[in-house]
Amino acid sequence: ARVRLSMHRNQRKNSTIPHLFAQTVTQHPNKPALIYEATGEIWSFKQLQERCHTVAHWGLEQGWVEGDVVALYMESRPVVVALWLGLAMIGVEAAFINCSLQQHSLLHCVGVSGARAMVFGAEKAEAVSEVIGSLQPNMVLFCSGEDENEEKL
Repeated sequence: ARVRLSMHRNQRKNSTIPHLFAQTVTQHPNKPALIYEATGEIWSFKQLQERCHTVAHWGLEQGWVEGDVVALYMESRPVVVALWLGLAMIGVEAAFINCSLQQHSLLHCVGVSGARAMVFGAEKAEAVSEVIGSLQPNMVLFCSGEDENEEKL
């Protein structure tokens, strides 16, 4: 019931996730926001906010505007949250593409998302290379991670 009341109140105020996140950063800058068990990595709310701002500025440099869609195709890790929130800060929607998809299923999901660009993890470079010729002609690709063939984030 408390969650529903809080959601209703935030909807009335037209609060956005980035706005609520900024409030949380102000209240708890040094508390852990993300704990990634696979590596032991811990990001505080302030550290997450800094990474989100980096993503937001990068998105603006790409020319993306409110209402644009960017597909995120990577395994779960902290940078996914930074990408999602950072893009949301500038009004860009993230289309989360299931990281187990390949070939026709991957093409279909990216296509119906209406994405202008795709950010993929280096671990997905092979799957992306298999469909690169079938993606929409203006699709811009960015690799997050170790792959050396695409622009890094």
